[in-house]
Amino acid sequence: MKNYVSLKSNKQLATAYAVYEIVGSEFHRCTFQNPLLEEKLRVNFLLESDNAQCLLEEKAEKAFKKLNIETSDLNCEVYGMMNPNTNHFIIYFRTYVADIIAVIDERGRIALSL
Repeated sequence: MKNYVSLKSNKQLATAYAVYEIVGSEFHRCTFQNPLLEEKLRVNFLLESDNAQCLLEEKAEKAFKKLNIETSDLNCEVYGMMNPNTNHFIIYFRTYVADIIAVIDERGRIALSL
């Protein structure tokens, strides 16, 4: 008899990785400060279907374009955390010019701000 482990993605964490991936790619260099958290987000993203991954990336790209900011010359450090009071996942893209803050709620909705 075979035992199977079924893994299910956490939509909030998968969305957080898509935001990190899309927004981070807009910088000259982007470094996640916690490699274990980065891997946790990545695994949740990879557990999504290919179609769902594309949709998450499109949603993240659309949210970033609304900021209308040029970041290609900037380096950034990325910090992520779960806010225990609101259950929102927060990602900080820290630069020497300005910070971009991404908030992802439990349903995977994205809010980006400077």
